[in-house]
Amino acid sequence: MKVKFGIDNLKEVKREGTIGIYTNISGVTSQWDRSVDIIKPDVIFTGEHGYYEEYQPGEKYYDYRDAFLSVPVVTVYRKADVEELSKISLLYVDIQDAGVRTFTYLSNLFRLIKESVKNSYKVIVLDRPNPLSGSNSFGSVSAESEVDVLAPFLPFVYPFTIGELALYYGDRLNTEVEVVKMSNYSRNLYYEDTGLPFSSPSPNLSTEQSIYLYPALVLLEGFKVSIGRGTQKPFRLIGAPYLGETELYTFVKSLRLDGLLVKPAVFIPTDNFFKGERCYGVELFVGDVRRFPFTKLAFYLVDFFARVSAPLITLANTRGSGNFIELLYNEKILSRIRSEGVEKFYEEERKKGKAFLNDASKYFIY
Repeated sequence: MKVKFGIDNLKEVKREGTIGIYTNISGVTSQWDRSVDIIKPDVIFTGEHGYYEEYQPGEKYYDYRDAFLSVPVVTVYRKADVEELSKISLLYVDIQDAGVRTFTYLSNLFRLIKESVKNSYKVIVLDRPNPLSGSNSFGSVSAESEVDVLAPFLPFVYPFTIGELALYYGDRLNTEVEVVKMSNYSRNLYYEDTGLPFSSPSPNLSTEQSIYLYPALVLLEGFKVSIGRGTQKPFRLIGAPYLGETELYTFVKSLRLDGLLVKPAVFIPTDNFFKGERCYGVELFVGDVRRFPFTKLAFYLVDFFARVSAPLITLANTRGSGNFIELLYNEKILSRIRSEGVEKFYEEERKKGKAFLNDASKYFIY
C-alpha cells in the first residue's frame, strides 16, 4: 500500500496569527501539489539552494516573493538574524532530507526549533520518509557547532524521519514539537519501497540513486575530485584528470562490495571542479540498497584519494576552518584510517551508530 506524506494527512490548517512554513519544492503531496498552496502561509522560509533548488551549493541568494501566493520567500541560509521569525506564531515544516547529517537543511531545522523557544512560535512538522530507511544508524555523534554542514547531535547516517528528528531536537531544546504522521510507513522502507513519486531534496540529489550514493560519496567533497557536479549524473560519477584511466575502476571493483555495480567512466564536467577537463573514474549504481554498505565504500574512497595525494579542500570561511573532510565527518578520519585501517575504523564507527540507534528509539513514531 502506498505511503502517504504528512501533508496528505493534514486534516486542518491551523490559523493562529501569522503562519510560516520552512520548505522547498520537495515539500509536495503524493500528487505533487505544493505544500505551500495547501498551507497558504504568510511567509515561506527556505534554506540552501532556494525554494526551487535553483541555486548551487553555497551560493548566496536574496529574499523574493512567491509568484503563486504573492508572499515573501525568506532565506534562513547563513543569515545571522531572520527578523521574520519574530513575527510568526506558527511554523510548519515540510522538507525532504537525505538521511545523512551533512545537510544544511538539518542545521536549519535545529536552529528554527531553537528560535521557537526564543520567539514563542509553535512548530508542526509534516513528516516524510527517511530515504535511507529508519533502520540505518552509523558513526559517532556530532556536537553542536557553528558549522552548518554538520547537523548537531547526530551520527553520520541517522535513523530518524524528519518528524522524528524534530521530536529529538525538541527534546534536546526542552520544547514541544508536533508531528503530522505519515500513513502506511514502516521503518524498514527505503524511498523506492514507498510507492511515492521522488521529489529531489537538492539540485544534485535528483534521483533515488544519487540519494543512495550520497553517504558513500559526500566525504569526497573534502578532496579536489569530481563527484559528478556539472554532469547529468551528480553523486553517481567519481573522477579526476590526475587519475589513470583504469585506476579508480580497478580499485572500486576490487572491493567487491555487496549491492554495488560499477563501470569505468570518462566525463567532462561543465561546472565545479575540473570544468571542461576530461576526468577518468567510475560510474556507480546501487543494485541492492539493503545490502550496500554506504559508509564502507565512503571510507575506502577516502583512503584511496588520500593515498593518491589528491589535494585537500581547506576552509577559512562561514563553513568553518581547517580540512573540509574533518568538518564533514567530525572525526580525525584521515589519520585514523591511516593508522587503524579502513575495516577497523569502519567497525568502531558501526558500533557507535548502533549505540545511538538504541538510545534514539524513544523518538520513533513508526
